[in-house]
Amino acid sequence: MKRFQVMWFIMLGLLCTISVAQAGSVNLEYKYKLSEGCKYKITMSITTGLPGSDRIYTANINGDIAEKVIGIKKDGSIELAIMLKNMKASYKLIQDVGNIRSIPDKTYIITIAKSGKIVSKNNDSSSSLDKVTGGFDLMGSSIHGVVLPEEAVSVGQSWDNKSSILNGVAEVNAKSTLLSDSEQVGDQTAAKIKNLLDAKLDIATVLAAIEKEKDFNKYYNDALKDIKGTIGVAGTTVYYFSPLQGKLLKSEGNYKINSSISFPKTKEYKQLPASMNVTYDITITVTKQ
Repeated sequence: MKRFQVMWFIMLGLLCTISVAQAGSVNLEYKYKLSEGCKYKITMSITTGLPGSDRIYTANINGDIAEKVIGIKKDGSIELAIMLKNMKASYKLIQDVGNIRSIPDKTYIITIAKSGKIVSKNNDSSSSLDKVTGGFDLMGSSIHGVVLPEEAVSVGQSWDNKSSILNGVAEVNAKSTLLSDSEQVGDQTAAKIKNLLDAKLDIATVLAAIEKEKDFNKYYNDALKDIKGTIGVAGTTVYYFSPLQGKLLKSEGNYKINSSISFPKTKEYKQLPASMNVTYDITITVTKQ
């Protein structure tokens, strides 16, 4: 059971780490004032089908994401404290059926450019898995998962961005397109941006990084170190961004993770096939409060 939980969180860490319009161009950039704060609600649903089984395993996560400006640098970059609060997970996964668990509150410090590009992350967590995944990549990228263009753009115009997740272990390629500059979200006028992304991860590379963590349980080291395979992530997120506020108002994402895993012939895996392919379907919704 624990082996599957670790693999599930690694998949999730990949995420962690992101239409009718009028003519003209629009400037898109984040706007913050010192000590300013924003709150968001996040909901996430994960559906998994394991090979050789007709059962569908599901996980649902919901909670709050709060951010507060703790510094504005001379170059205009913004230092934010991102706080994950009241996070709860309910899931049906292998033997744990219908459990509801609270996820500990966490705070991450990040620095972003006005475009939203993450310049740096400070992760002081004592969790080995958190260190390897970068922590913030798991949830926080739902807010800052789209990098805005540095120049004004017109409806229909696209821009590319590359970034890394899992502390540089994997590279993410993203292409964003401005679909509309006049979408109504409540009483706000928003720019509607479609973001396409793809990434590929080598499982052995991630597990090797986990293995280096001194406080990581030796059981996991022994059980996971010889697993090999790849994880591919592809997805689409639609962001609704307020040019006036300089804030994200809402995002709706759908992702598919395809994993191909081979297991060593050891006692820990004697009940598993030599290899398996698993697909995860993930939806994430974030709404500004």
